[in-house]
This record gives sequence, structure tokens and C-alpha cells, in this order.
Amino acid sequence: MYLKSLVGRAAGSVVDMQKVAAEAALVNGTHVVATEEEIMAAGYTREPVQSDVAPATLPEGFKVVRYPGGGGFELRHSDDTPAADKLFPNMLAAYEHARGLLPPDDTTEDAKAPEKEAGNAGAEQPTPSVPEPEPVVTPAPESLAPAPSAPGGKRRG
Repeated sequence: MYLKSLVGRAAGSVVDMQKVAAEAALVNGTHVVATEEEIMAAGYTREPVQSDVAPATLPEGFKVVRYPGGGGFELRHSDDTPAADKLFPNMLAAYEHARGLLPPDDTTEDAKAPEKEAGNAGAEQPTPSVPEPEPVVTPAPESLAPAPSAPGGKRRG
């Protein structure tokens, strides 16, 4: 972090410090943040910081609002209706929850499978033949068969 020294032999010069030391110097009042012109005049060039981590972005249709009273962050739809029943401790947690509310991405392997089949539409693909199941006939048990009736309409037994 580039700071301009205010005290000592280095007063007025631009110094490159690590973040922790720079924050302490700013709190102590011995340094101030250097402007772009001062940094360039001192011969320093800002190198872009390379990061492999993609910046967290909020999906379209959502916004994050700081909850009054410092209770956390609230996830809302663009029309100001709440998108979640809870508060989030930080914005990143709200972003991740918003991504979870979106429908699944179509770039999964399952979605790519029909495209592969569509590419082979001209080639005949064998369809497996499944034999028809034979009907199962079970004879009725004798105990459920109607009892022979006696002459006169009365049952024996």
C-alpha cells in the first residue's frame, strides 16, 4: 500500500508498506494515503493484482440491503420483496443463498447428453425389446368357492 510520510527524515516521500503496517501508520497519523500522481512521481507503478478467484456477483433480480440496527444483511428481490426469511451475517452469504434460489444451470452433464444424442440423429440406435409379461392366473381356493345348496334353499353345514 502506498503512503505519503508526514514525519521524520522521509517526510513528503511516498513509501510502499504492507497492509498491516500501513493501517497502523494511518491510525497513528504519521502517514496519509498517497494520490495516483504522487505514486507516479515517486517512480512506483501499480501492478494489477492477479487473483484466481472470481469476484462474487449477485444474480440478476436480487439486491442485498444492510438491515437497520446492524443485524446483518437482507436479501431482497428487485421489487423490494424479501427473498429469504433470515438475515445473513455478510454479503457473501447472501450472494450464495441468492445463487441457490436460481434454477439449475443448463451446463450440467445431464443437459449436455441430449445434445450428444442429437448429433447422432442420423445413425440408427438399437432399441431394446422387452417381452410382454404373461398374465398370471391363480385358481380360487376351495374355501372361497360357493357351497352347494341343499334342496329347499337351505345350506348344509
